[in-house]
Amino acid sequence: MEIVDFINCKKNFMAVAEALGVEVPQTRCFDRAGDVGNADIRATALPCNAKAAVSVSGVGIYRCSDDAELHRALARFDDDKPIQI
Repeated sequence: MEIVDFINCKKNFMAVAEALGVEVPQTRCFDRAGDVGNADIRATALPCNAKAAVSVSGVGIYRCSDDAELHRALARFDDDKPIQI
């Protein structure tokens, strides 16, 4: 159960994939949704998905095709919530 909990966190999954040399889609991990600034949004390849670091069955995943959609998606997360884009 501890292994499943660990790997369900995308931040942990990304670290393991990198250590193993496994290619994964570009993912930017943020410890806090509130830390994502305008420069981060402008630097994001679009379209993209914004999601909680730990999500179940795709709940809380937002598809964003432009900066405005990404801003709206980020506003749906609590500032302290770890996320990935």
